[in-house]
Amino acid sequence: MNSRKITAVIAAVCLASALVSCSNIAQDDKETAPVSENAAATEAVTGTPSEETIAAAEETEKHYEAPSAIEYPDKRLELSGDHDDIIKVDENSYVEGDGFYLFILKGSTVRGDYAVNVRRVMDELEKLYGMSFDMTDYADEDDWKDVYYGGSFKDINTDFAGISILVMPDPGDGTIEWAWKNEVKLFDTDLDCEGMTFDTVYHELAHVLRMHQGESLGQVMEEGVALYAQDKLARTFVYPDWSIIQYIDTEDGFTSAYDHSEIVEDPEGVFAEVMTEERNAAQRNYQYGIRFVTFLMEEYGPDVILKISEVSRGYEFGENDADTIIEIIKTATSDDVFERFAAWLPKGWDAFCNDYVSYMRQFGL
Repeated sequence: MNSRKITAVIAAVCLASALVSCSNIAQDDKETAPVSENAAATEAVTGTPSEETIAAAEETEKHYEAPSAIEYPDKRLELSGDHDDIIKVDENSYVEGDGFYLFILKGSTVRGDYAVNVRRVMDELEKLYGMSFDMTDYADEDDWKDVYYGGSFKDINTDFAGISILVMPDPGDGTIEWAWKNEVKLFDTDLDCEGMTFDTVYHELAHVLRMHQGESLGQVMEEGVALYAQDKLARTFVYPDWSIIQYIDTEDGFTSAYDHSEIVEDPEGVFAEVMTEERNAAQRNYQYGIRFVTFLMEEYGPDVILKISEVSRGYEFGENDADTIIEIIKTATSDDVFERFAAWLPKGWDAFCNDYVSYMRQFGL
């Protein structure tokens, strides 16, 4: 069955049987199950943009009308940690967490465990990639305080002591979540660990973690890092990550819209082509990225993204500088990394797909 045709089925199954308790969030000593982007990269609710939103999202975002600054713009909230506590936020407010701030737009609804959920996701991401959310020279922010909050929070987190997490209701106008060097925009429902889009938190925070390590490695690598983390953390938290289905090909009915035979034929050439093309509904950057990072992690070890990031610090390049980014990847791995990827891809991706389907059976797939 083509993945597009199972969307309605997935939604029904999710509502009926796929919600999981926050109590399933892994502790530090729990092992993950085996598995195998934003000013820099925008995302859809599930981690990738839909065909209906991707073309209009950037234009819609430009026309966002920020609310006026309120009389008491810096109200601080203290969250209980209890998932059952529901707070309707009636003025722009913030929560200071461990290594992050939640900046909550007036009109949002939050739960008492949102700060706990964020910290646990950050911990698991650091463990997964062996990288740290600690501030670096690469941490930076734009004018989100004016754009989204009408000038609130001017004196908070000015030194980037923590990640700025923008929390707001979904306006339902096609705008989407995103991440940049030290900031993430999320909808208030995304942070609900029993909700339908908690995997968005894994994805967007993974972007920030990677971008704290160095300059952007381009859309293929950045999306691959975020998607790989999205899948791995879903398994760690025993969470049903339905959005990964769009990448799955199996002999028993799941068909991805992407034909990765082009990678097998010219892996390095396709990498350069995809990372420099405009974002579009085909989403080749996501499709190539999740396959490539899965391969890198399996072939070169769990610290490979850290190594690539460290090597990148010795170069001057832009996010569309394919030649330099390819050189960085080869220096951190091997000269034949793309040839090895092409050789791995058919059987290696089959194994990933079958493993994903097997994992998702418990949620009704």
